[in-house]
Parts: sequence; C-alpha cells; structure tokens
Amino acid sequence: MEEKPRRRDYMQIKYTGNCVNQEVNITATDKDDEDRVVRDGIVIVYFMDRGAVVEELETDDDGMASFTPKFEGEYRVEVRKSSRYYTEKI
Repeated sequence: MEEKPRRRDYMQIKYTGNCVNQEVNITATDKDDEDRVVRDGIVIVYFMDRGAVVEELETDDDGMASFTPKFEGEYRVEVRKSSRYYTEKI
C-alpha cells in the first residue's frame, strides 16, 4: 500500500504569551475551520538555540497545550496528529 505524503497545511496553531518563565498557551485547530480543534495532538516544543526538544505535550479536548519557556531565545512548536503535522516558530 502506498503511503500518502504528510500534509503540512492541515492545521494551524495560535499562541499567547512569549516571555521567559511565563506560560505559553498553544491552540491547534483545523486550517479551514477554526471551530474544529485538534484533540489529542502531540505537541513538540524545540528550543532552537540548542536544537533540543524541551517539552512533549498533548492537546486537550479544547485543542490546547501549555508550556513555560525557561530560556530566552527562539522556540519552534510542532503539532502532529496521525500522519499530519504543522510546525511554526514562536
């Protein structure tokens, strides 16, 4: 069976907060319908200055997950659900 390519444009994320030691809330939704949240999505947070994964989370029933940045710098958030994913720098 041929594997379908991953669709990067399946979902979008929104976030609030962007300061060290302050909670950042991430919400994953369907790209075409913001009312359809991504439940049970895997959220991977990377700290770009060190190239390391700093958090692995799961979205809740509202499509939300939270983390608190411990270092100043650039982070990347990736959300995966089944064979689909979305990634964005924050």
